[in-house]
Amino acid sequence: MALLEGLSSQLLATIQTEFDKVEGHPAPTPTRISEDVKATAAAPGGKAKGGGDPLDELFPKADLEKVVASTKIMEDAKSEAWKTRKEALETLQSLLGVAANKRLKPNLGNCVPTIQPVSATDHLAGDIAQMLKPRLTDINKAVQATALDVVSRIATAMNKPFEKHCRILVPPIAQVMTDRSALVRASAASTLTAIATACEGLDAMAAPLGAALENANPVLRTSLLAWIDSWIKEHGLNPSTDVSSWAGPLILCLDDRSGDVRKGAQVVLPTVINSIGYDRVVDKINLLKPPSRSTAMQLLQAAKATADSLAPATPAPPDPSPAKGPVSPPVSTQPSVVPETAEAAGPQQRKGTLARRLVAPPSSKSVSRPESPDPMPSTPSGSKARHPSLKKAAPIGKPSALAAAEIPETCPFIGTNAEAKRNRLLKDASRWVIESGLGRKDLADVLHAQMEGHVTREVLGMLFSHDHNAVNDHIAGLTSICDAFATSSAGDGLGNLGAEELQAVLLANLDLPLKYVTLKVHESQPNLISKCLDLLECILNFLVLTSYVLTDAESLCFVPAIIHKVGQIR
Repeated sequence: MALLEGLSSQLLATIQTEFDKVEGHPAPTPTRISEDVKATAAAPGGKAKGGGDPLDELFPKADLEKVVASTKIMEDAKSEAWKTRKEALETLQSLLGVAANKRLKPNLGNCVPTIQPVSATDHLAGDIAQMLKPRLTDINKAVQATALDVVSRIATAMNKPFEKHCRILVPPIAQVMTDRSALVRASAASTLTAIATACEGLDAMAAPLGAALENANPVLRTSLLAWIDSWIKEHGLNPSTDVSSWAGPLILCLDDRSGDVRKGAQVVLPTVINSIGYDRVVDKINLLKPPSRSTAMQLLQAAKATADSLAPATPAPPDPSPAKGPVSPPVSTQPSVVPETAEAAGPQQRKGTLARRLVAPPSSKSVSRPESPDPMPSTPSGSKARHPSLKKAAPIGKPSALAAAEIPETCPFIGTNAEAKRNRLLKDASRWVIESGLGRKDLADVLHAQMEGHVTREVLGMLFSHDHNAVNDHIAGLTSICDAFATSSAGDGLGNLGAEELQAVLLANLDLPLKYVTLKVHESQPNLISKCLDLLECILNFLVLTSYVLTDAESLCFVPAIIHKVGQIR
């Protein structure tokens, strides 16, 4: 009826009377059907391209960016006066309450800055999500509550297309769960429910929620785990939802000082075990200190028993990294150390390698590599601990820049879904053709988002570390990836993956390290550039040995950057 508000009251009353006559009666069987609906019914899953009912597109949708562009909302929302910020959000709230704006297009502005210059009006109209992000954690509770309601209204009006805005808006909403006020936490939980309902599940919210659970605040963990448990009990978990990012934080929650946090983790763990498999959860036990592992193992085994007794409503997705045999949980209190051999410490450098061709001046025949300033990188921020084993040097390529660094013994990548890589490359277009030297921060944010859920938390923390030893962390992450490609080139497996499984995982995530090399090869640190070229050499060796031919989209991820780098050197 919202679309009929422009009619006279008499005509509206007549229409309402006709609706009342058929209320409670089953809908008649349609005698005619449009071609779009007929094609949708015949397609697998019964959904139109992009999801949803094709008839839904017949109803008008408002462009919130254009609606906001005609107001001062974007300016006032950034004011230092809380009353001005509150009035701006209330104005947006009232606009969303208008019937014409209750159905929105999936557009909140350019959340990622574009290369092309934009006008002042476009700049104010864009980035609505970025404007709402700080208001969700505003120090003024009235402003914060209004922002939460605005996000709920936008999600409800936008429905499933709101998924692409979850990466920006879900983390600050989860951060509200740290508030001491139960009413504020309830408002945040209500907003999360509205987003999950609009997005038809937790698919787009899983990675941000996993990152939020890494926060050690017991109030946040308790409230967020309670909300996750409540949602899953009521709606279940979609088979497509990747909750692998929850495994590490849940293991840490088992060792939390708060009893409520430990209970919440134990409630959610069976669902995660059913979804990604017990072995992948057990692999995260090394995040705990040795004295805590025995207790956590008992809780994990109890959660596994609970998971086995639960009959999942939907089939669990296949494990992208299946184990060849049962995994023995690490219970030893002393980390096992694999010493490096003399051969691994100093292999002979081969002439004519990719790194030498790019780094060495044209007139020189031999240039020694600069050494890493710190052979023991610090633990990246956001990670509790790393795997205690030391990795042997790669059989192919040059020696690791951080030979004694602690590197996880598992594959740095997760999943064998080649379709996800194709989707990423389709969205990339030519954004990785960098001709301006240093990589832009917006591309780093894009790549971080693309790597979430496809790169292990430990390696992701190293690659995007921001502490005072960030360069060493970046090199450690590159070393881990380089070792994985070198191990596969040698025909070996890694961790729980066999040789063929490791190869499939690396090919499914091939674009991610190439894009990271594109960002870092223009940095000023020689040791970082050297490690980027080492990784690129390992990847090319891997592609030759596997007879894999790069697509045009994959080549665009790194070839223009390397050509530009060569031009700088010459």
